[in-house]
Amino acid sequence: MHHHHKLLEAYYSHAGDLLKTPKLDLNETFLNAKAAIDGFNENQLIYDEFNYYQDHKKVLGVHPVFRVYKLKGQIKKMREASAVKRLSNLNNYINRDGNKLKKLKDPEAIKKFTDKIELWKEESSLIKTIHNLE
Repeated sequence: MHHHHKLLEAYYSHAGDLLKTPKLDLNETFLNAKAAIDGFNENQLIYDEFNYYQDHKKVLGVHPVFRVYKLKGQIKKMREASAVKRLSNLNNYINRDGNKLKKLKDPEAIKKFTDKIELWKEESSLIKTIHNLE
């Protein structure tokens, strides 16, 4: 808070008149705003997780840490035949969408496909680890 006061003194008189125009570095401003929003979004996901757990005594799975926790629980409950089938399906999805990804030009579509493929790869890796499959 002390630094905030010094910043105000540097640009404003005690009467509130502007002494000099602050130089804005738009890139730095953007990065600071993005960091603040990312932090808020992260906190909101955690808040949603805790509220859901408080109400339902189950993990919601929207925050990455809780999503993996929930996924591990689901995979542990799978019988081996179901795990093998799911692993086969995941490999098919990864190959199919990986081929589609190579043809995409739109950055939003590329990100969407990349994120989806990464989630499938993560699930595939967990299934292999938990069920000792390869």
